[in-house]
Amino acid sequence: MKAPQALIVCLCVLTLCLTAIYVTGRLTAPRSGGPAPAGRRPEAVNRKQEAGSRKGPDAGLLPPAPDSPWAVGVASTMTKVFRDEPFRVPVAQQVEISLARHEIEGIQLVVAARSQELRDVAVTMSPLRSASAILPTADVTWNLVGYVETTGERPYWTDKVGFWPDPLLPPKPFSVGKGETQPVWLNVATAPDTPPGLYQGTVTLAPANARPWQVELTVRVWDFTLARTGHLKTLCWMDPGPLLRFYGLEGMDSPGALDLFKRFAELSLRNRLGPGGTLGCGFSWAKPQWPVRKTDSGYDFSLADELLRFGFDRGMNCFLMAVIPNLKRTGWPSYSDAWKADFRGFVTAYARFLHEKGWEKAAHVYNFDEAPRAYWDVVKQNYQMVKAIDPRLRVIQCLNEPEGVRALAGFADTWDVYVQQHEQAGAADRQAAGDEVWWALCLYPKERPNLFVDYPAVDARILGWLAWMHGIAGFEYWSIISWGDENIKGADGHKWPDVPWLTAKFAGDGYLCYPGPERKPLSSVRFENLRDGFEDYEYLWLLRDKLSRLSGATRAEAERLLQIGAPLAESNVVYTDDPAVILERRAAIARLLGE
Repeated sequence: MKAPQALIVCLCVLTLCLTAIYVTGRLTAPRSGGPAPAGRRPEAVNRKQEAGSRKGPDAGLLPPAPDSPWAVGVASTMTKVFRDEPFRVPVAQQVEISLARHEIEGIQLVVAARSQELRDVAVTMSPLRSASAILPTADVTWNLVGYVETTGERPYWTDKVGFWPDPLLPPKPFSVGKGETQPVWLNVATAPDTPPGLYQGTVTLAPANARPWQVELTVRVWDFTLARTGHLKTLCWMDPGPLLRFYGLEGMDSPGALDLFKRFAELSLRNRLGPGGTLGCGFSWAKPQWPVRKTDSGYDFSLADELLRFGFDRGMNCFLMAVIPNLKRTGWPSYSDAWKADFRGFVTAYARFLHEKGWEKAAHVYNFDEAPRAYWDVVKQNYQMVKAIDPRLRVIQCLNEPEGVRALAGFADTWDVYVQQHEQAGAADRQAAGDEVWWALCLYPKERPNLFVDYPAVDARILGWLAWMHGIAGFEYWSIISWGDENIKGADGHKWPDVPWLTAKFAGDGYLCYPGPERKPLSSVRFENLRDGFEDYEYLWLLRDKLSRLSGATRAEAERLLQIGAPLAESNVVYTDDPAVILERRAAIARLLGE
């Protein structure tokens, strides 16, 4: 073979090899942040984490189109699209969203400005029609995916420092710089009575300086309905302090303050995370608190009544009636006799009120958050105090020292265990004994799964599947609006989005939504995926409920789908990062439920 020919052949072979390596995902970008967790090889750290934020079933090259200076691609909502990196997605000409009745499901349309800047891109949608019905316009919405910046050395392992997608901004015309990408988040919501079937329409993206791009949208509504009140208990805190400070209100008695609080609570309820840590909690720290008022003759529960009804009407399924404070944080040497008397008086009166309303089964007393080992005897005494007031009251206990679950067995009704510590805490033993086990996430433990901005979006959605896998009864998150002092104060007389959002050390910990214009909340990529995971849990619950009515091969298939294992998940910390694996299982369940 002549030298030039040999050279050509060698180059071709080399090109094919590199292409194969790229397609199989073996060529990975360098990572930023701390080292891989101890005791596990980096490539084995949730092996599917390798591509979590960047690759998945959406990976594929935009086909060459020399005559098109821009294109629109499609990506799953579990894929984080980086605006400053080339993103390889299939060109979107036809897309489909499938969902049950009373569900929200979405997709991303990715605008890629290939060879020119795009100015003032407008997004419009035609009505979505089936053979016999039209989806209401208000139930088909879009948001612009916004970005927040992470900086500095990360305290956990992540594959990028820089701009990460998270806030879902209000819909308005947008521009895209040459060579950049901009995702558009498209949501469809169905009502409990939405007629099932196929709905079809179009989405048009029209820049002011280029030809428009039209996408055919099909929405498949399955013939089954998700319950308004979910079967997985969910709870978060929503201290109104950050809301009041960001929007310049003096207190909850200020005009508009209650409406503001309800708007953010409603977003949380829409996303199936009940704000019951605040909505009905009438005693925390040292005394009765908003929304309960101490009066000369006892207690005024009228606002708590209003807020609890507000929550239950929108699907809330649990709440805290009182919190016993952490002594170490208060600085108190012990609970004084006066404090105990006030606490007993309040809980006695509130329990009576809740029993009269029929709400007592949803109520919990939260005991001494994350009690250190030195206070475990105090935890036991607190439990006995609550049970002496009313033995029907449920006491929930959260610990960040997992050994405490075994040490305090018999002194809690519900154990609030960090996801990553499930096995270490011996949570399965407490479940076998008849106790409830909930899961929680916080900045500690920092390992995946977690809800940090710079972790893969799959982490939020997989939680529903992992909870099902381990028989978990509830999920708790400590706050959805703890935005931090710097973001609340702003800079130079301006506030976000007019100044950059500061993500802090643990990016996104303590908030799942953002303060929007006109005192309206803005959801996030993480919050939407968390809700989708809770809805996936409802798919599993409905299939199990239907199991007794199935037989033969159909029943065998249903039993297989209800078992969570590889490739979906192997444990509470080892699971897929591939959105297709989740969506394929969800679709298979939907087909059985829709029959």
